[in-house]
Amino acid sequence: MEKPPPTRAQFAWTATALAMALAVGIAIEVWPNRPQPVVTTGAAEVGGPFRLTDPMGRVVTDADFRGRAMVIYFGWANDGDMTPAALQVLSAALDRLGNQAGRIAPIFITIDPDRDTAEKLRAFKAALGPRIVVLRGTPDEITTLTRAYKFHFTRVPDAALPGGYSLAHVSFYYVIGIDGGFRGVVPHTTDAAALAGELARLAL
Repeated sequence: MEKPPPTRAQFAWTATALAMALAVGIAIEVWPNRPQPVVTTGAAEVGGPFRLTDPMGRVVTDADFRGRAMVIYFGWANDGDMTPAALQVLSAALDRLGNQAGRIAPIFITIDPDRDTAEKLRAFKAALGPRIVVLRGTPDEITTLTRAYKFHFTRVPDAALPGGYSLAHVSFYYVIGIDGGFRGVVPHTTDAAALAGELARLAL
């Protein structure tokens, strides 16, 4: 019998385990009464260069952000809950950092380029506000990039959505240092205050 596709709940339960598998040297710090950020304790082979486009069709590369830390969130615009909530928390965390927020580039990269057209993402960015950088690529570009980031996602049938599918995926903020090197990941379940603290510690 063919196994049913994984549900979002199953992905959520396995998210921490997948984070631990990102690379050798990643460890979990235990924080009382809060989510457990995952940080690096050594070099990790996570991340890499990218060449994508913004909703206006402009080419954007990782080198454009050199000298600033990057906080990258992979998601999809048709997501009714997790993606918009995670980006709102990220924006609120940057608000808490005040002037230091200018040293961080918050970046959303869609994992659903088939449905997240440039037109769709223009509307999505308008709802997010000007701070979040919104990027898309071809399906092959996104596949290559998510593999480099050890990011896992899969299509799940959902007749209620355009195209007849949703996307189940792990959900983290990837923190990349000013030199382009991987610094760690923070779970999307982290609240704005805790995320601001993690970004200050990992990125600034």
